[in-house]
Amino acid sequence: MAVCEIRDVLGLSMSTVSKHLAILREAEFIIDDKDGKWINYRLSDEKSPVRDALLELLSQLVDKDPIIKSDRKKALTADRLEICRKLKLKK
Repeated sequence: MAVCEIRDVLGLSMSTVSKHLAILREAEFIIDDKDGKWINYRLSDEKSPVRDALLELLSQLVDKDPIIKSDRKKALTADRLEICRKLKLKK
């Protein structure tokens, strides 16, 4: 996902999302790939005991927490082009 999609799903500011992504990238938990004007963030392919334990815990929470379930549904339908169009209209 791109920052704008993550921001839209979580309802956080761009700066907050960017700061958290920087921390996750620094910890090598996520990586970013440039795709034209977009920077897509995804889980790192690097295996580590910490990463694997965190993913296991998160997978358990996804099924139980209603907020996470709601955010997950939003993430599946997030459309960066539509999000950017709405952001431009607000300016």
